[in-house]
Amino acid sequence: MADVTSDIDRGQIIIVAGLLLAVVFVGLALIVNSAIFAENLATRDTGAENSEPLQQRELLESRLGRTVDRTNANIETTSGSTLQAELEKALANQSSTYIEAGAKRGQIVDVSTNSPTEGARLRQTNESRNFSSAEGATNWTLTNGIPEGGQFAMNMQKGSLFQATLDTTMALLGDSAFAIEFETGSGVWRIYIFRGAATESVYAVVETDDQEFQASGLETRTNPDHIVDGWLNQSCALQGDTVSMRLGEEQFGGANCEEFSFYNEIEAHNVSFANVKTDGIDRGTGTYDILVGTTNYNTSAFEPVGNGQPFYQAAMYSFNYTYTYRSDGTTYTVPNRTVKPQEADSGGILWEHPRVESFNVTGSTANSPNDTFDVEWQVSHPNARLDRVELELVEVSVEKTESEVENEVDRATDDPAFEELLGALGFNTYFNDYEDTINNTRGFPINLNRVVDNKTVSVSGASGTGANTLSHDGLGTDYRLQITVIDESGRATTAVKACEAGSTDCEVVG
Repeated sequence: MADVTSDIDRGQIIIVAGLLLAVVFVGLALIVNSAIFAENLATRDTGAENSEPLQQRELLESRLGRTVDRTNANIETTSGSTLQAELEKALANQSSTYIEAGAKRGQIVDVSTNSPTEGARLRQTNESRNFSSAEGATNWTLTNGIPEGGQFAMNMQKGSLFQATLDTTMALLGDSAFAIEFETGSGVWRIYIFRGAATESVYAVVETDDQEFQASGLETRTNPDHIVDGWLNQSCALQGDTVSMRLGEEQFGGANCEEFSFYNEIEAHNVSFANVKTDGIDRGTGTYDILVGTTNYNTSAFEPVGNGQPFYQAAMYSFNYTYTYRSDGTTYTVPNRTVKPQEADSGGILWEHPRVESFNVTGSTANSPNDTFDVEWQVSHPNARLDRVELELVEVSVEKTESEVENEVDRATDDPAFEELLGALGFNTYFNDYEDTINNTRGFPINLNRVVDNKTVSVSGASGTGANTLSHDGLGTDYRLQITVIDESGRATTAVKACEAGSTDCEVVG
């Protein structure tokens, strides 16, 4: 007869062993989940867009630069004090935003600005006017004693430029093609701009400060279309009706022109226009926007803003800022760094940036999952260089503080039966250390924002419009709709609206 009692004992042992394994697995799951939570605390986002203080400093500087650009572009005045007051107000508001944002994340962020330097923008906005002075001079000086290259943007009408022929010599080009001259203590740099003889191209030929375009031994050379190959590779070419030139960015027609690299290295210099008109014919018409120090321009050659063409207006040339970042175990300080509009990392000049002209969001009133937001937008670019629009829907309603999460953990771990189980398994020490970690980081927000939908739309040219729908799963209540327009050079402009699920009302953020 089989030993029934032994079979029962073995069955009981198997059941008990299975229960013990289940308890062990549950404990291990708790440990793993807690470790993940602790890791999240250690690696949580410490900034609005970047976690590292250096990255935050770069972002801050870019935005400060754009604030200066925006103020320079929007406040058309000849009064430096009026402009400075507006700039100080805008910078103070921006600094407060960074300080408040840092405080919410347990950081000490201090941003202060000082030592603003007044400048001037020299402008011509009538694209059909030639490049003569306000007094009508056709060979004239715009600026004197500029210490370094700054923002220098020009747009020229192709049809107005000197047209070379197969018989045009280099000497004739030097006498007839529109030229921009940069006179330094060691010589003169010149940029000649003209149309080719047998192609649709426009050329920019650079004459260095140690040689002369007209006295190079090439005076008798014909067919200037070959200048691109023959003039020591000192030329750039483009095709199209609008001839754009951005010296600070070394661009000709939106493409890189290495021959312009001298401009970012040039010493103190004067700037002049030559051959504006020859033989009674305009050799170039268009617009320009040049940023200089307030004492560096020819005051008699420009009208005050609103009084005629070309004109000047007050602008901010530079300012200093101090940035301090402190968090648990990290201190980073940048004292008195200077931001200048010509610096690439200061965000460039506003008139180079893409713009969000309109951004309208209508929320869905549906109560079912997959609620939607309908977005209508319009963007533009002053130089017709749009690239793409990025739309993003972010759920922000799941954000909690560590203290809130801690309370939830406490409710679970305070159960006597659970504590007895932890003791039996030897996990008490681990959870005590874990709770110490929680207490040391109490009160800071855990960033659980999640992107629930996004779209990228290709755009090009000077403007673009679109209508898109972004949806969510209906689990949250608060959302952020963000649109970013990006141009061919990677410059970006962003607008944000805060929305509630089930509501048609979305408000502008910032």
